Amino acid sequence: MNILISSDQVSVSARHALESTSSSRDALHIYGRSYRGLFQSNKGLDGQSIQFESALARDALRLFELAPEVTTIISEPSVIEFILEEELRRYRPDYLLHLHDGRRALVEIKYGKEAHTPTNQARYKEVGNLVEQAGGMFAVLTEEHLRTRVLQQNIPLLERHRHLEVTRSANAWLQKNLSASSHLSLEVAANQLGRPIVLAAIAKGLVLVDFRNRLITNASILRRI
Repeated sequence: MNILISSDQVSVSARHALESTSSSRDALHIYGRSYRGLFQSNKGLDGQSIQFESALARDALRLFELAPEVTTIISEPSVIEFILEEELRRYRPDYLLHLHDGRRALVEIKYGKEAHTPTNQARYKEVGNLVEQAGGMFAVLTEEHLRTRVLQQNIPLLERHRHLEVTRSANAWLQKNLSASSHLSLEVAANQLGRPIVLAAIAKGLVLVDFRNRLITNASILRRI
């Protein structure tokens, strides 16, 4: 049935989703055969684990956990209403990300075969426009983004070292040398602090390295946050 509703009315729901402070429902609800579980995270609200509904969503959480620009992860924020073919539709993003610079991003995790269907493409276009108008960002991540050869090697490497302690003196050395030079390599830092500690500093977000697009090697360049 066709409806009459203004763009201002539906844009309110996008703003509400971007301002969500908690999950709008329990993501562990039972349906289908999707893989689901809890991801132990330092970025969940109040130290809580973050829910995921598929193995691909868990891969996304592993990336978000290591991404220094992501400070908070909220699963399934509030519903966004949008108009498609003159009908009111409803859409619930998988995750809301609070970013270090104050921006917020709503993210859909979907296998490519589903994400690229005409129906979903039209839906994501409308939702993306509403989110952008509300001052946020919207992204659809598929296995093409989350299961690259680079990420499949770098993420486990960083996860293996994340538990190690980076002492105050080690962090101070990194920050001092990163401020003095924009070309501090992992090898130089490893010679001073040990490779495991440098990898732990990257995993904890104390220093930056391009782990999403390049394999982590001794030649990798470290940068300040």
